[in-house]
Amino acid sequence: MHRVFAYGSNMCLVDLARWLDARGYPPLNPIAAEAATLDGWRLAWNYRSPSRDGGAANVERCPRGGALPGVLLTVDEALFAALDHKEGHPERYRRRVLPLRRADGRATDGWVYVVTDAWRQPADVPPRRAYLDVVLRGARAHRLPAAHLTTLAGLTTLD
Repeated sequence: MHRVFAYGSNMCLVDLARWLDARGYPPLNPIAAEAATLDGWRLAWNYRSPSRDGGAANVERCPRGGALPGVLLTVDEALFAALDHKEGHPERYRRRVLPLRRADGRATDGWVYVVTDAWRQPADVPPRRAYLDVVLRGARAHRLPAAHLTTLAGLTTLD
């Protein structure tokens, strides 16, 4: 089993299931999906996704000690390999193990996909409305904090 911290479109299990189905992967079957936090990191929009035709979420260290809400997915080997494919690991996003905090306060570790230097843009790239809506659906479905939902909803989009 693998634990993967989702902070963008992978928080939306409906969208993830659609992506898997469209590419011939087995149906989505996460072992668990729960709210979690990545302490000391923040959401960044410095990646241009060719498939989304706009900005896509990334994470970067937050020098002021931020805390990024997201979803901790526990997945089997097949789904883990599919997530690597979806995220373009290791060329576009590279995964690394980082400390996470579960909603009940317990500490754990999990894989976090971080955009590689070669794909990181020097300035923010606004997302498309459709992509942001997917991220918001996932965040709402997992009852992430209201302040995070407000921040996401207030983002400027390309359309």
